[in-house]
Amino acid sequence: MELSKYVPKTEFNLSLQERNCLKNLKHDENIIIHKADKNNVTVIQNLSDYLKEGEKQLNDNIHYEQIQEINLKNTQKKVYEIIYKMKEENCIDEISFKYIKNEQNYIKTPFAYFLPKIHKLDREVLQNIENENNQIKTINVPGRPIISQCNGPLERLGRYLDYFLLPLVKTQKTYISDTGDLIRNIENCTFDNNVLLVTYDITSLYTNLRFEEKILMNMTKLNIL
Repeated sequence: MELSKYVPKTEFNLSLQERNCLKNLKHDENIIIHKADKNNVTVIQNLSDYLKEGEKQLNDNIHYEQIQEINLKNTQKKVYEIIYKMKEENCIDEISFKYIKNEQNYIKTPFAYFLPKIHKLDREVLQNIENENNQIKTINVPGRPIISQCNGPLERLGRYLDYFLLPLVKTQKTYISDTGDLIRNIENCTFDNNVLLVTYDITSLYTNLRFEEKILMNMTKLNIL
């Protein structure tokens, strides 16, 4: 037997029925497959429901505004004007300047997508779905809006700001990274018998924060540091 003609045996971790099911889902134009907002699970959603939720958020006339023309070159020009001024005033070094400038020929239009918040569904609703599959048709799943800036005119600027602002978040006394961090903090606390643990559910937290307040807060924190 010649080694050059050896063909390794392919072993699948899915059955033939499961592979065919995935193939059919992949080519189904009436659904959209993406991850959930939390819990790292995969969601299969009707495309019509997904688009309906997206249009509802984008047409709220509060957080988003429809424009007649998209001029990416003009946006990129404004970014250049800002960073050139920052460099002249010695606010950024040469390395940071070149990183943010990033003169790329191809600029992509940023786009919005929405991660379904299935964790917001009540237990009673989920139980009804398990008992009767038809119930799922009547459920409106809220979505978390994400604006993808990949290859957009603000991508490098956003990464640069994130590099400096993310450590500020972790210095806050109220910062909790995840569920495990919350449990560890609680384990180190002593509570009386009459203490109640209370949680708050804020609708559209990030989209409702005022830009002016966020900028002022970050500037104050940076000056302290």
